[in-house]
Amino acid sequence: MTTREPAASITTDAIKRFGTARIVLCGSRAEAWTPVVRGAGGWKTHIVPATAARDALTLLREGPFDLIVLDLDGLRAARARLLHTIRSLAPHVGIVCIARTADRDLLLAALREGVVDVLSGAENETEFRARIAMGLEQGVARRLRERRLTVLETACRRLSRERETLNRQLGGVVSDLAQAQERTEERIALASAAAELRAILTMESDTDAMLKLAAQAFVLRMGAANCAVFVERGEGRYDLCGYLRDDVSRSAVAGMLDTIADEWCASLAMHGAPLIFDGTTPPPETFRRLQGLLPGRAVCTVACREGATRPAVLVLFRDADRPFANELAPLADALGESVAACLTRIRRIHGRAKDGHGDKGQDHGKAA
Repeated sequence: MTTREPAASITTDAIKRFGTARIVLCGSRAEAWTPVVRGAGGWKTHIVPATAARDALTLLREGPFDLIVLDLDGLRAARARLLHTIRSLAPHVGIVCIARTADRDLLLAALREGVVDVLSGAENETEFRARIAMGLEQGVARRLRERRLTVLETACRRLSRERETLNRQLGGVVSDLAQAQERTEERIALASAAAELRAILTMESDTDAMLKLAAQAFVLRMGAANCAVFVERGEGRYDLCGYLRDDVSRSAVAGMLDTIADEWCASLAMHGAPLIFDGTTPPPETFRRLQGLLPGRAVCTVACREGATRPAVLVLFRDADRPFANELAPLADALGESVAACLTRIRRIHGRAKDGHGDKGQDHGKAA
């Protein structure tokens, strides 16, 4: 099993600039794996062996590492719990597991914790080194992203201080610069919110749990509201798969939600951009009848987009005296893209799991 992040591969120049990659080898065979792992993929490596899980956890607490290679067959610790502990201690470290017996539960736990690869231990040395190199590449890429984000945040803080100084010295001369910086900070905030949501949703491998987290995240960011989640079932058909209540129970609006699923979700998905309307700000003519379904309500609809696909549509609504600000549309769109990416990922994982284990097709939808 191999998972690969969408980020581009690290170039040779980036490898040279990065310096030494730090690796923990954990398990009873750690010493034996050391010469095989050393120099994998052309990296200059510093390898620290740890025969016990607690030793590996101590190392992760003490300093940053780019990769940990876990020989799960030689460890007594509960394997899923160990992976969760490692991910909690080192969110950005790449994880490669070696397990001769990898059941479905272990594979799903590995996916949930962002494990790069699960090896059987039967690979030849060339293949083993190649897959270790891929794990190391992802771990280093994550650490490089953290470095760049830190640099960007530091630059933004410095710009903010400099802007305040210039404002005091020059008054209105720097107003254009201030506005440009504010727009940059808004884009950074949107990217940060989307990345944060995607990181949270990636921890879930179950559709229902992921959709519940997504609805909660939207309500947290957009303000208290009822939130209905519709998931695409093929050929432009959508089903209600989750509902988060604010002031109206699901049963009280069941008919209205069914109508939205049957008659409006496909149009909202095709529209693409978030739609915000209320009693004083009507929607485009195409969606006037939708407004009639929700009288006296402020409404925000979000088509969760990934490329040309629209795997989900969210409809948030609340009293019209609490309208959604139009400025929330870019945030809603960014969050929707994160939901679409994670939903597509989970569907792909479940599809592979069913193909690999002979499971009968099951619908992972319908949440309360």
